Amino acid sequence: MRLNQDCPLGLKGALIELPQDKVIYESVRLTGAWQSAESEFLRQGLLRSKENSQARTALIDIGANTGLISLQAMNRLDQDIEVFLFEPVPRHVDAIRRNLSTLQEPDRLHIYDVALSEKDGIAQFYTEVANHGNTSVFQEIVPVIGRKSTSVRTVDTQNFFEAHLTGFDKYVIKCDTQGMDALILSRIPESIWNSTQSAVVEVWAHSEIREDDVRGFLNYCLKFPYRSWDSQYLERIEIEEIAQFWLGRSGAQKNLFLSVDSVAIDLCG
Repeated sequence: MRLNQDCPLGLKGALIELPQDKVIYESVRLTGAWQSAESEFLRQGLLRSKENSQARTALIDIGANTGLISLQAMNRLDQDIEVFLFEPVPRHVDAIRRNLSTLQEPDRLHIYDVALSEKDGIAQFYTEVANHGNTSVFQEIVPVIGRKSTSVRTVDTQNFFEAHLTGFDKYVIKCDTQGMDALILSRIPESIWNSTQSAVVEVWAHSEIREDDVRGFLNYCLKFPYRSWDSQYLERIEIEEIAQFWLGRSGAQKNLFLSVDSVAIDLCG
């Protein structure tokens, strides 16, 4: 897709690669953006993390799909930030490489074609053809009719982060993995959470969620005084409210916004 005007995804004339589905593709075609509030929240977090110009900052995008949210978050930044994207589906990984190829110096862009999990291995991932953003290891999340199955490599989250992602002064994290978020985030080392400026997490209250994973991650959430279902913190929420929603098995989903300080979001800026 070639952009016909300047927009959050890039300047007029820029090429964006993404599957021609009925959800993400159509949204980008009509608006030139994808999940702008989430991207702007991440961008603000990156700006705050770089108030000390010497701070080494990492943007971590777990469940990156085709990289659009990271692309939008980074488009208006001129700071040196390292970007780490995790995406196990090969066709999405190819799109990430093209979409972010001009954004960062090659040594600052890290793309991992693996799925973070609780152990190393192989897993089947399922993708909804009509909505390529709906890719999950859980079959019940993806409609049976019109879905694709892909065999992907999984890695132990804690071991992988300890090997590849320590040593930064600040972190900004986005996680959207269609149901695996609590499991993954609870296994990120505490030292990284202690240095995290802000995070956006998809919270999906489906039946496969394990309480130990949710409680483990929510223990890390205690360090963030700003917690909300809204990117502008119109309403702050307590840890137990998050737990009750996440473990409610309602099938509903929300985005959880976390920050160590208040962030003013300007979607028109």
